[in-house]
This record gives sequence, C-alpha cells and structure tokens, in this order.
Amino acid sequence: MYLVSNNNPTLRKMGAVAAIICSVCYIIGLYTLIYIAPDLNQLPAGRLKVIDEYGNLLYLWYFTVYGVVGLSVLFVNHALLQPHSSLPSILTILTSLVAYLSASYLFIICSIEILSNVFLLSQYYGEATKRNELTTQIYSVLIRLRTYTEWSLDVWLILVNYLLFRAKKKNVYLPILGICIGVVGILILHPSLQPYALYYVAAIATWFMLVGIQLLSSKRSFR
Repeated sequence: MYLVSNNNPTLRKMGAVAAIICSVCYIIGLYTLIYIAPDLNQLPAGRLKVIDEYGNLLYLWYFTVYGVVGLSVLFVNHALLQPHSSLPSILTILTSLVAYLSASYLFIICSIEILSNVFLLSQYYGEATKRNELTTQIYSVLIRLRTYTEWSLDVWLILVNYLLFRAKKKNVYLPILGICIGVVGILILHPSLQPYALYYVAAIATWFMLVGIQLLSSKRSFR
C-alpha cells in the first residue's frame, strides 16, 4: 500500500502548506489562551470580559483556530492519502470520512462562536444576569461539540498515522508520534486530565509542522 502519489508534486506542496498553516493556527490559539485571553473559557465573567474587550477581533480568531484548521485538515488528509489505485482500501475511505467529520464539527463550532459573539455583543447594555445565563448556555453546547471535534480529530490522527506507518519503510518516528498524540488526545478528554490540554495542543501543532516539513523536503514523501 502506498500513500501520496509520487508523481503529483503540486498535491504534495498543497498538503505541506496546509499542514504548516494548521500548525500555525494551533500555535496562535495556544498563545492566545496562555498570554492574551486566558479567561476565555472561564464562565461566565471571564468569557464575557474577553468578548467585551476584544469584540470583533474574536471573529478573526475563531475563523483562524476553527475554520482554517478544518479546511487545512482536509487538504492534509487528501495529500497524505492520495492513492495510486482507483479503488482505495476501506481503511483509507474511513480515514477520509473521519477527516470530513472532524472538519464539519470545526466549521459548526466556528459558526456558533461567531454568531454567539455577535449576539452577546449586541446585548452589551442588557441585563447582566440574563447575559451571564446566555453565555453559560451557549458555552455548554460548545463544550459538547468540542468534545466530539477533538475525539474525531484524534481518531483521524490515529488512522492516518497508522496508514503512514504501514506505508513507510523507514523513518517511522513521525507516524508513531502522531498515533501517540491521537491516543493522548482521546485520554485527555477525561475531566481529570483537562489541565494537560495545552500540552496536547502544542504536540499536535508540532506534528502538523513536521508533516509540512516532510512533505516539502522529500520528493518521495511517506513511501
């Protein structure tokens, strides 16, 4: 089984650019949550404070960390799983379906975040108690969606790296790293492990960056 058509450098470059963009988006999200707006996920006062302080800038941030990542994952998946055969394996099809599922969740979260931000900003002069209740309700929905998003993205990581592991005859360290990150990502969904979530984000950003570098530097990538 071979992944990534060696005769399609354009596809390989597109996948590389998408992987690097995805990594940068994760880094931007990580930096924002640590240094710029650490109160974004603190309900309800912290989140409302960030919304009121940064306002329209959050639209760009939501689009970057959710919309752009979702689109980039699709390009990376296509670049890594482009088969030579016109009849790809069932596991390859399943991996692509999971990638589209994860991207769909990311697009949905991006839409909800932006629309809820518009609504909460419009309620700036409204009753504080009502605004707090709305923030909590909206965020509870987002938390559930994020759980499904992270789970599907982690499953995709495991599947795509397993296929890469099978396809590669040497330099298997990157697929092994990806599988480990996917497994850790699933485990970290447990509430007791949530404090380590930022380390997971840093790890997945590293994996995407290494994939981008690998695709750019190798003429026969992931074979």
